[in-house]
This record gives sequence, structure tokens and C-alpha cells, in this order.
Amino acid sequence: MNRWGQLAIEHWSQYLPDRFEKIALSGAPESYFEALGTEVATEIEVLYEAMLANQPAGLTPDQATGWRAMARHNAESQVLTEMVLLEPEADEDDREDPTSALSVIDASRQAILDSEMDDD
Repeated sequence: MNRWGQLAIEHWSQYLPDRFEKIALSGAPESYFEALGTEVATEIEVLYEAMLANQPAGLTPDQATGWRAMARHNAESQVLTEMVLLEPEADEDDREDPTSALSVIDASRQAILDSEMDDD
């Protein structure tokens, strides 16, 4: 199993426990994550190669090396966000009270307004 499959296991077991449990109960979790890791690696390479096609002309060797490193980083970041580092599942508390996030935002806004008024 490659590092992307291993990363998926670590992330999903911690942040996506329901999804991870379903895969584990399927009877072949290793093969699932091995296949996912292979697919992620392929997608990273495809995206990286597409980004290399857009490398600016006239870069110095050091700039070109830096540009390729950034392209690799961006390809990995994008693919991992889409395929591996998925948003955590909602907690039971979050599911029961969908307004809890709104109350935090409202409290933050009020604190900002209060501090702005204090500055005047």
C-alpha cells in the first residue's frame, strides 16, 4: 500500500468513522485503501503533468525547480483534498443542533462590533 492509501486509512479512521467502519465491514479494507492510494497517485501525476505543460518560459534553472516543486505540491494538495482528506463527519451534537455554528458566528460578529465601538 502506498503512502496515500495509508494516509486515507489514518484520516478516515479518525475523521470519517462511519464510512471507515462500512469499508472495514466489507471484508476487504486493505484492498480498498490500496486501490484508493493507487488511484490518488495516478490522479496526482496526471494533474502534475498538466500543470507542467503550463510552466512559464524563461525561468532560470532554480526558478524552474521551484516552479515544478510548487506544481507537485499543488497537485498533491488538490487531489488529496478531493479524494482523501475529506471533511469530517458531523458529530451527533452538530446533527441535532444545526444552528450551533450560526450562534458562534453571531457571537463573533457581536464581539467585533463591540470592539469597533470601543475604538471610537
